[in-house]
Amino acid sequence: VSPVSWEGWRAIELAEGQLGEQRGSARARIAERDALLRAALGSS
Repeated sequence: VSPVSWEGWRAIELAEGQLGEQRGSARARIAERDALLRAALGSS
């Protein structure tokens, strides 16, 4: 993970927190990671 993208994600997470959208975005990220993991396992 590059520092730039990490800082970018942190900024997004902080902004989402300020908007009170933490729960929804957390669920979305978990779903995305699950989909990516399934795709990676399926293609290997």
